[in-house]
Amino acid sequence: MFSAALLRYEINGYRVEPAYLDDRYTSLARTLLLHYQAFEGKPYRDLEKALAELSSTDHHESRVIRGLRQVIEECLDLSVASPMEPKRIREAVFVLRAKDQELDPETVYRRAAAELGLLDQPLQGYLYADLRPERLIHFSPEPLTAPEILSRYNFRLLQGLFLHAERVDIESDGNARAIYRFAKLNGLMVDARRGQGKGRELCLEISGPLSLFQHTRRYGLALARFLPACAVSERYSIKARLALHGRRLQLEVTHADRVLSTHRPPRLFDSKLEERFYKDFVRLGSRWSMAREEQLIPVGTTVFLPDFSFRLESRPELRVDLEILGFWTRDYLARKRSILSRLPDLKIILCVDRKLVCDRKPASFPSIEFTGRVPAEKVLEALEGFDKADKT
Repeated sequence: MFSAALLRYEINGYRVEPAYLDDRYTSLARTLLLHYQAFEGKPYRDLEKALAELSSTDHHESRVIRGLRQVIEECLDLSVASPMEPKRIREAVFVLRAKDQELDPETVYRRAAAELGLLDQPLQGYLYADLRPERLIHFSPEPLTAPEILSRYNFRLLQGLFLHAERVDIESDGNARAIYRFAKLNGLMVDARRGQGKGRELCLEISGPLSLFQHTRRYGLALARFLPACAVSERYSIKARLALHGRRLQLEVTHADRVLSTHRPPRLFDSKLEERFYKDFVRLGSRWSMAREEQLIPVGTTVFLPDFSFRLESRPELRVDLEILGFWTRDYLARKRSILSRLPDLKIILCVDRKLVCDRKPASFPSIEFTGRVPAEKVLEALEGFDKADKT
């Protein structure tokens, strides 16, 4: 995504309008792409020199060119042309030189080559081959086109603006449940409420990175990765409250903007954390059966969608739900607890990642804390506790 230095937008009143690129920039994108392709297999420094000359003569603003270059370079493979890790070569050369500073460079290189088993190899050319200017340019097997570059530019621009979000509200006609699921898979702090009107099963409110104390950059990246998920719905509206230049501003993106339409949403079940927990729990061979996202539970005007539901095979009427939280704050846990407290018959286990706390103080709510892996044994222990309590 784009850094603040590459963001292009206008402010009209309290609205932020991203400066998306349109077909008028196709020629510029194609020219840049041709420059990159002309240097296939050559050092990056040669390309840098050629592009510097292009930028000095082109009338387009430099931020556009830098942004387009970033998009193109995301598809580059900058390979290291060296028979051995350049770091090892440097170490051998520098150690020899430090031992005897009277040696001339040719002798140092020759002895270093002998030590490394690289006789007759020009070590001078490999010494810094791992640095970016010396790496060789190669493109991915699927070549980019100018329209694709413009599309990716607009998407990166939008992602960069969302790094300045304090709150994001999403409304969708259809598939809102899948969008909710994608938000949870990315660990976002999301509150859901039942929508008003036909087709709006859910409305989502997501905390923005600037509303947190810690992990703002990491959380912002998670939010940016989530954005394409909204494209699973044919009609959607994303409204973000941004903090820019000391002001609170509004940014709205809809399906009509088509900025997300060409980006593939994340896979629905691409959660290694949950997959690992599922396998760990099954290996325990307990008397509990588990189901994934069994049902959407209405809670007043809000909803609750647990990640897993557990049932006793001998007492199927006993159900315990489990939710795995990604990023969290004490306020978010408090809201979650407040929602769940409205369902006195609900039995719930909350698992929180201690590494993803975005607050300055620890949580004061009962939960199972984990780092990297949800402890299946502790979950089973909690389940057995619910069974014992239910019998008394």
